[in-house]
Amino acid sequence: MTAARPVDLRDHFDRSRRSLKDECTLCGLCVEQCPIFDRGVLEGLDSEEIAADRVAMASSEWLHESAYLFARACLRCGACREACPTELDPVQANHLVRLAAATGGPEARERHEADTVGLRAMLPANPGNPFRMLRDLQTRPDDVLWHTEIPEHPEQVDVLLFLSCVGMARLDRIRTLVDLFELAGIEFATVGGLDFCCGFLNALAGDLETAQRHFDRLAAAVEAFGARELVTDCPSCFGWFTDLAGTQELPFEFRHTTQLLAEHLEELPPRQSAEGCVTVHDPCHFGREPDEWGPSRRLVEAVPGLRLVEMPRNRSDTACCGGPAMGFQPDIGRRLTEERVREAAGAGATTILSSC
Repeated sequence: MTAARPVDLRDHFDRSRRSLKDECTLCGLCVEQCPIFDRGVLEGLDSEEIAADRVAMASSEWLHESAYLFARACLRCGACREACPTELDPVQANHLVRLAAATGGPEARERHEADTVGLRAMLPANPGNPFRMLRDLQTRPDDVLWHTEIPEHPEQVDVLLFLSCVGMARLDRIRTLVDLFELAGIEFATVGGLDFCCGFLNALAGDLETAQRHFDRLAAAVEAFGARELVTDCPSCFGWFTDLAGTQELPFEFRHTTQLLAEHLEELPPRQSAEGCVTVHDPCHFGREPDEWGPSRRLVEAVPGLRLVEMPRNRSDTACCGGPAMGFQPDIGRRLTEERVREAAGAGATTILSSC
């Protein structure tokens, strides 16, 4: 499947920037909806001032302190999206501020470089990338179940399973996914490795040129294998593709692994029973559309013996686990984690399951 035009990341952000400048009412409602607004580094800030500074900074090279702090603290959880009266995407607006800091004046660039040391450590090209180290510690040559390069004449398949950079940290999870896809009779190929990246982390770090190269290579792999869709186990990749699809015509369809596996439940063999009371933590980066919450629950309900209970905040009202806050505000991140665990325990669950 080939798009009518290639995905252009700069065009994507330029469109978002124009929409923000022309349509933002500076009401601050999205800021007030943020689960960490008025906590940590954001304590005492004014929501309308943040909104105004965000519009100003997104189109300039100057640092606006309140907008910068809000963008850096953003969890990308999407809780703010429904609050916007003009249907803008506040998460994208925060990303525009980060891009402005990465390419702006000396003060903005200095702050951005100091605050993104942890993020840049996770970029695919970094030799000390933790996902690279975890992959190498767990993986022998015979363990590599995925293509690390695009073959010259690859076998044509229906589905391309994309492991993502984070996926490299969990060889056991990769084996499980491959086994399940084979048992379900899905015609698929698998691509992985740090060189196969969706580009999201580089874009978040402000390097759109490298992000574009990563995305183009992944799109080329989908086309080379003749796959009708790309399936990923990473909610951040899924969320990135969803963001891009708002302004671009992506050269592939995409789904999360839970969506595909739930569709193939009938083809999978009988499941062994597993006693327990479980709850599903819905990843906020996965999205907040109704059809994205059902598959994980259908997979849980297919296992005999499991009893599913719901936390008060679930599905489109899900709450962040705290992980995205750990790099910038670890105290806030720990509190969010503790709140989520208390919710699960209060619902009677002894186990938390998540597709994140």
